[in-house]
Amino acid sequence: MARTPREESMAAITAALNPVTWRCFPSHLLARRVVAAHDRQNLVDLLRTVPGVTVGPWADLPEPADRNDPRVRVLVDFLDSRLWRGVSVRTLCRNLVTVLHEVA
Repeated sequence: MARTPREESMAAITAALNPVTWRCFPSHLLARRVVAAHDRQNLVDLLRTVPGVTVGPWADLPEPADRNDPRVRVLVDFLDSRLWRGVSVRTLCRNLVTVLHEVA
């Protein structure tokens, strides 16, 4: 069954956070990683629309998004208004993807 772009983005963000100790991150670093994973997934989705292009596996997320990206500020505000460290990575990612889609 095909996943929606929102589900693909959530999976990409979960994968980018799951292997690390994301609960120890300050909110601004977590937000930067989330935006970077979201953008990388959007690139994958775009590349899949090009005939003849095969998208291979990615290495680990190399760099967080720029700290001045306006989406980072929105996510930081969201995180700082919640007790996000107490939820599962899946719940956190679902909430953050919802916020990202609202600001898009």
